[in-house]
Amino acid sequence: MSAHRLLTAGRAELRLQWRYGIAAATAFTTALWIALLRSLPGAGAIPLVVFLDLAVIGLFFLPALVLFEKDERTLAALVVTPLRPAEHLAARVGALAVLSVASTAVLAVGTGHARVLAGLLPGVVLLSVLVSLVAFVLVAPRAGILDYVLVAQVAALPLALPLLGYAVGFGAWWLFLVPTHGPLVLLHAAVSGAPPERLAAAVVSAAGWVAVAWLAALWAHRTHLAVGEGGPRGRPSRWARPPRRFRPGRDRRPGHPDRTAIGADGGLDGGGAVAVRGGVSRGRRWGGRARVLAAFARADGRLVRRDALLLELLVAPAVLAVPLRLAGPPAPAWVGARTGQDPAALALLALAFLFLLTTPFTAGVLVGLLLLDDRDGRVLEALRVTPLAVEGYVAYRAGLAAAVAVAGLLVWVPVSGLLPQGAFPAVVPALVLAGLSGALVALAVLGFARNKVEGLALLKVASPLVFLPIAGLVAEGPGWALLGVLPTHWPLQAFRAALEGGPWLVPVAVGAAHHLLLLGWLVRRGTAWTP
Repeated sequence: MSAHRLLTAGRAELRLQWRYGIAAATAFTTALWIALLRSLPGAGAIPLVVFLDLAVIGLFFLPALVLFEKDERTLAALVVTPLRPAEHLAARVGALAVLSVASTAVLAVGTGHARVLAGLLPGVVLLSVLVSLVAFVLVAPRAGILDYVLVAQVAALPLALPLLGYAVGFGAWWLFLVPTHGPLVLLHAAVSGAPPERLAAAVVSAAGWVAVAWLAALWAHRTHLAVGEGGPRGRPSRWARPPRRFRPGRDRRPGHPDRTAIGADGGLDGGGAVAVRGGVSRGRRWGGRARVLAAFARADGRLVRRDALLLELLVAPAVLAVPLRLAGPPAPAWVGARTGQDPAALALLALAFLFLLTTPFTAGVLVGLLLLDDRDGRVLEALRVTPLAVEGYVAYRAGLAAAVAVAGLLVWVPVSGLLPQGAFPAVVPALVLAGLSGALVALAVLGFARNKVEGLALLKVASPLVFLPIAGLVAEGPGWALLGVLPTHWPLQAFRAALEGGPWLVPVAVGAAHHLLLLGWLVRRGTAWTP
């Protein structure tokens, strides 16, 4: 491994971070965290912020950069350069680690806790490198960002298990079997301290998992990203294989939401190009639009049965609701007894974070990335010759995100068992309003991102804005009323008012008007970017 080639590649990676807004997105979220943490006493929340956000940016951005290189055939150009796979991988992972270290340093200094910075750095570096390597292993065999998101959401659950250390203690030996536990122990020790033997175990565990992830990432690079007649060991590259012939009626055509072509009369043409009819009269326009929407609905219904991505939209909240239901009502009481908090307030926070905010955000992210795929595949351009047009299709997809989010909330919130007895009818308006946020997220991705890298950078910026209104449920004071400019503030306030028996109609009405105004503006902006 040449130091000169590694440094040159590292500088190129840093320029890519600046060009695609990755550094700007990280700086924005860091500034938001500084503003929030300055209102909290002590430095106890800093390890959580670093563990959940600043040190894991590779989970968001590294896959987008890899898939962008695949689409642009950049990897083919790298074959004729002296840069080796290990150097290419090390430069990318190292550049993201530099960004994590810089943002953590700014956070520690900006919150007035610069004394803990030296203790945070080992955990930040180990966690950033580990998560970036895991993300590379997951994305290397994937053909698109949606496939990666599906796998990454499943992989993120075990990686977050070390957070149980705040409840059972960080000295539990079985937690060291989780790769991210060692870095979290180091981050927590920087603020609260830890015995020397625990710190040593954390360093050894983290270094061992980084070594395993490095070997797996090198294998994935040589196996899935090699270009040409054969890989470095003579194995044929997946990208060198000829594409399999498309089978009408059986295969999914890439780049289209239902993977089939659309005729101008609203029918689905499974055999190839978009059928174009001229001279569609005004009297038939609405009938054609209805037939197109019906065709989309039928195609999405078939996709739910065979496409894991759309199926995940429907069942993802069950991953949270079913364990909570099995834990039963004593779960908030148990946590409240250990933390001294009100169990009812803890149940409200859990419902707000895990369901009212997470479910619509997840639906909006997946549908927004699907719309970006449609635009990259020139599907939106082809829709201009159909009766539905681009505006109708974008509105349909945004409605799909909202409908799936609302359905998930109406089903899984009562299943979670966290609602008080008989409170479900009162919170239904708040749940419906919360589901509209999924459409806002999907349209924002389409309207402000030009490619997948910028789309993930935008989601990095949007995620704290989406979840910030939860602070209004626990903080008091007139300053928090400014959260009303964020659309997700109103569903939470309506939900709390309904649970407490207060007036929920006003926040529902204000929130609905807020959402509808933003939806209209985002639909116009998203369609204006389509050629």
